[in-house]
Amino acid sequence: MFLHPILQEMNRVNKLFEIDRARPVKLISELVTLYRSILLRIIRPITFTSWASTLDYDIDNTDNHLPLAVVDFGVAFPLTLSDA
Repeated sequence: MFLHPILQEMNRVNKLFEIDRARPVKLISELVTLYRSILLRIIRPITFTSWASTLDYDIDNTDNHLPLAVVDFGVAFPLTLSDA
């Protein structure tokens, strides 16, 4: 359940790579956007003010990690937990 929204995004980007006339700049932009959207689930948004700050971010640096209570697990994940 946690990975479902992430996998949907990844599948969307993957389909762009399957297009015969894919534009390289568009593909790079989509990859960076995907990477940033994944990071934003666990990292404070203020950390990423540009492409460079996104690409250069040290994932091992826990200073900007969100507290567990506010991590974006998606809509279905907490609902699934409450049903258990």
